[in-house]
Amino acid sequence: MAVTPQSPASSRVTTATNGYEPLSVNVNRPSERAGGLRFAQDAEKRKPTDEEDELPKPVEIVPWRMRERMKTMDVALVLCLNIGTDPPDVEKSAPCARKECWVDPFSMPAKKAIETIGNTLQSQYERWQPRARYKQSLDPTVEKIRELCVNRRRLAKHDRVLFHYNGHGVPRPTQNGEVWVFNKSYTQYIPLCQTDLVKDDGHSYFISHLAAGLHNGGGNQNAYSAAGNLMPPEQKVMAAFIISVICNDYLPGQKSCLPQYLHKICVNLLQDPDEEVPRMLGAKLRDERPEPRDAARCSGKHSDYPVHVPPSMEKYGRHEDFPPSLVSTCYERHKTHFSDPILEPLREDEDPLIPRSHLRCRGPLQEEVKNFSLNLRQRAVLNNDAEMTSLLLFHPYETMLLVADEKDQISLYNFEETETKVLSFGNKNPPGSRLTSLNWINEAEESLLTCGSDDGVIKIYHGLHSPHPSIDSPKLLSAFVAVPDLVPGTRGSGLVMNWQQQAGAMYAGGNSSMLRGWDLRQEKCTVALPTQTDSCITSMASDESIPGMVVAGFGDGTLRIFDSRSRPDYSVKTIMREHASWVVQTHIYAGRNELLTGSVTGELKFWDLRYPKNSVKSLEAHRSPMTALAVHDYAPIFASGSHNQFIKVFRSDGEQLALIRYHEGFLGERIGPVSCLAFHPRRLFLAAGATDSVVAVYSSDN
Repeated sequence: MAVTPQSPASSRVTTATNGYEPLSVNVNRPSERAGGLRFAQDAEKRKPTDEEDELPKPVEIVPWRMRERMKTMDVALVLCLNIGTDPPDVEKSAPCARKECWVDPFSMPAKKAIETIGNTLQSQYERWQPRARYKQSLDPTVEKIRELCVNRRRLAKHDRVLFHYNGHGVPRPTQNGEVWVFNKSYTQYIPLCQTDLVKDDGHSYFISHLAAGLHNGGGNQNAYSAAGNLMPPEQKVMAAFIISVICNDYLPGQKSCLPQYLHKICVNLLQDPDEEVPRMLGAKLRDERPEPRDAARCSGKHSDYPVHVPPSMEKYGRHEDFPPSLVSTCYERHKTHFSDPILEPLREDEDPLIPRSHLRCRGPLQEEVKNFSLNLRQRAVLNNDAEMTSLLLFHPYETMLLVADEKDQISLYNFEETETKVLSFGNKNPPGSRLTSLNWINEAEESLLTCGSDDGVIKIYHGLHSPHPSIDSPKLLSAFVAVPDLVPGTRGSGLVMNWQQQAGAMYAGGNSSMLRGWDLRQEKCTVALPTQTDSCITSMASDESIPGMVVAGFGDGTLRIFDSRSRPDYSVKTIMREHASWVVQTHIYAGRNELLTGSVTGELKFWDLRYPKNSVKSLEAHRSPMTALAVHDYAPIFASGSHNQFIKVFRSDGEQLALIRYHEGFLGERIGPVSCLAFHPRRLFLAAGATDSVVAVYSSDN
């Protein structure tokens, strides 16, 4: 007789619930202890009925602790900053963030700045992992990136590799998650897919997350939309071609692509949101060749299929009004393009799939500016026979250099043939006045020389258009009082002129409260703009591509942008107040909306005329007083002269190229305090005048 104890520990459990037999106690056998327990032997022999459930399988418990810890012992620091050149899809606001790793990249030369940023970033990582192996890659190319990844992977063995990428100097990632690096010559941006970086089965992870981002409403896709909109669709063409080669009549490739939903991704990418497609199709309707016209007409045709009827492409997919089917040669033509080796990319002027024609000249020019170097040598030393040189002026198309002293004498030199003076004449200023401005008019034809003095008079001379002038040259052609209320004196700026050739306008100002514009075709004053300050105008600059706009620097350090097309009371559009002292020179880079200004304190500032409220970059040329500043019209260089007897030549990004302290020769003397500088408008010639009678002409070997 089997008796079940009534204690809670041995409560009866039926097999209908969990499939176990109850425990039993045999009280009839004296050899066993009272209350002894045993399993019923017939429980093992008993078979479960159909109504009873089978035993559930035990749940596999996955340990949450990692048995093998992965270490991060290799770190790759990749910085694509390209300091000084903004990527095409970035529009900077004013003000904007400048610092990288708390380092201002524009406070030092570009090469030194990126090295400082890389060292600062590495020091920050070393605080987190001091034992790791760090490798910096500054502005790398595609080959350097791949070599870096292979080396880091080889050194890390089974450990992890941390890849830090900073792409503030390149376009934003594409819709496919590709990052951008540089080519060998730094003339174009090269996309680099993540599968090239992650070799350990990283492509499946990348494709799955890309598909998830597209199916979830394009969340990840919108995050990288800026660069994708700017890039042309040739990247999609290349990707589609590669996928078609993998899937075409190749069953393993099809099986690999289908689980990753590549067909859905391709369908989404085929929906190009380009608004110019209808306009382009309309233009194809007027094409001279019949094939594009027929293709454009067929692209607009469609057929309606009933939903309840089973589709039959053989029955409904045929159209009688379609033209006869032709064999397209587009695939064959593009196959020859993609068959070229990928490690040797075509130049942009050779690539038929790249329509960005404006970058064909922009890329090499940016590379030339970045690698520009200058080796100056003294070409000529001219003796002016005067106490001081105040003005220098090159002729754009002739080998002539005009030198003016502190009074009214003007000398003409042919600096290539001989170092002697060709002729000299006087401007015949009133006693106590001085020459303060020189300009060429009609320099491409028979040039006219305009001379401005601090008595407010402008004189125009004829006969100086050749380096071999006649005996009776020059001849006074015209003279007029440009600024009647000009206050003469040696402490002011005198008369300052600016000539606009296309408009035929001469702007004149100085120690006056008005800025006047003269139309030399009509020989009358057409514009009189109030300066709205008691300070004098020290320099002026204008751009031929922006008629009517004049930028003037003043003695109090302010800069004012005038628009002669506006009413006189509203002619001052912007006032810039970052300079604290006398503005030595203002220069506008033609067609670039960029302005360079310099003050007596040696501070140079770069401005963007589209956002002129704040300067883009500042540069301290030298701490001593700066007395002269000259900017080349086409080469990316500018020069500054100091009262402490030296000349510095800089590149447009702020890197110093040359320092001139002495004249060349066996007994090279120290140059005098620099009073004026002038660049040749078309060639690499620099003329420097000082407070003595020596004028030096320097040239470059480039």
